[in-house]
Amino acid sequence: MATPDLAAPDGLRNLPVTVMGLGQHGGGVATARYLHRHGARVTITDLQPEAALTESLRRLPAGIRRVLGRHDQADFASAAVVVKTPGVPPDSEHLARARAR
Repeated sequence: MATPDLAAPDGLRNLPVTVMGLGQHGGGVATARYLHRHGARVTITDLQPEAALTESLRRLPAGIRRVLGRHDQADFASAAVVVKTPGVPPDSEHLARARAR
């Protein structure tokens, strides 16, 4: 599969994208909103439970799939693109598996 151009909105339509790290400071929210606005099928995943992410979750539009309190390897295996937010360590095992795929 060719690498999609994430800056070209037409290239995002129906693209399965996993955003790793919703976080509490807005980076994951902004990324997910941008992707969703341009038609990507967004899954956002975070190790924090829902209760810790209330404010960030409130700012997400409907239609974004949320996986909270864990990471599910299937969300990385099925994504055409995985976006790592700043709070996610670069040596994450999930990212390593996604890169290998």
